[in-house]
Amino acid sequence: KGVIDDWYKTNMTSYTLQLEDTVFCNDRSYTTSGSALYFGAYTRLTTNKTPTLKCQNTKDKFTVDASNGNGALTYPVGLITADEIAYAGGVNRTINSSFYLYNNEIQWTFSPSDISGPYAYEFNLSDSGNLLVSVVSGGGRVARPVVSLKPGITVTGGPGTAESPFVIS
Repeated sequence: KGVIDDWYKTNMTSYTLQLEDTVFCNDRSYTTSGSALYFGAYTRLTTNKTPTLKCQNTKDKFTVDASNGNGALTYPVGLITADEIAYAGGVNRTINSSFYLYNNEIQWTFSPSDISGPYAYEFNLSDSGNLLVSVVSGGGRVARPVVSLKPGITVTGGPGTAESPFVIS
């Protein structure tokens, strides 16, 4: 979270008035089976195949303002959830390099998967374009910050690449 906040401070503070204080859901609901603990996203996406955009628990609704969530964020920025990737076309353990989130990089999500034995697992978007569960580790993954524009804000410019970015007006 520190890396994302630093990115926001450096690149986005001049746009804060144009951004919505969106709920970034870190669903920490869980079930257990034997010695394993399975978080809500694991059950929804690997077992039931039913993604959702609803955030069940107020304590998991990360926002800047406590009136619409937990008020734990400094800036209105977070990470994409595994459920959002599923709605965009990412499927658990199914390669898909033709949907708009694919970019040949391994990306962290905001969705925990499970804890089994001594390891914690997190959902990520793989470099093959599929939704995968991987051991939480420090290397080889990127964090792509997510922000939400307020209604009525327009976007112009290029396709959103570093060479031709979107322009918020």
